[in-house]
Amino acid sequence: HMVAGAYECEALDGALMAAGTKTSIVQAASASSLWSRLQYLDWRPTAANQVLNFPFPVEEAGRYELYAQFAKGADYGKVQVLVDGRRLGEVLDFSGGDLEPSGEIKVGELRLMRRLDHKIAFMTTDGKAVGVDYFRLQSAAKPGTTK
Repeated sequence: HMVAGAYECEALDGALMAAGTKTSIVQAASASSLWSRLQYLDWRPTAANQVLNFPFPVEEAGRYELYAQFAKGADYGKVQVLVDGRRLGEVLDFSGGDLEPSGEIKVGELRLMRRLDHKIAFMTTDGKAVGVDYFRLQSAAKPGTTK
């Protein structure tokens, strides 16, 4: 399945990551999997507080809710999401048993200007692997109100 309007991290151009770290694309083991596009991006940092960045565009200024889906499992750890260098939401913990998608998580709400080069960053707070399936923005404008 595919998540409408999502930025698929395994397919994004322009990733920047800490020197000496690497990413790989992991294919879902089964077609019935809940990974969007049946794959996700696996990043292997070498130390705590390293960062994986992606540029993304915003066509219309406004308030947005940021959602994302991650990989959970024995290899994965704690992640802080940052947008344009500012922390968004709490540190998220994806350590656990069997490998599985986290399910979509609301990371937080933020105001974004119209710009082509916003940056989203996934920071490992414990040095363990980070698995990111996708992130997406949804307008936070309340029904019946104007921006």
